Amino acid sequence: MGNILTLTPALPITKPEMDKALAIIGDALSEIEFRKSSVRHPA
Repeated sequence: MGNILTLTPALPITKPEMDKALAIIGDALSEIEFRKSSVRHPA
């Protein structure tokens, strides 16, 4: 299995609010992937 991210938004969340939250999470995950790929490993 891998890492799991569970989202439990408040019940009365609007679509624009959910879209914004998912965009923020997507940006954060992209930044993590970018930083991981930028790290140089010794040969």
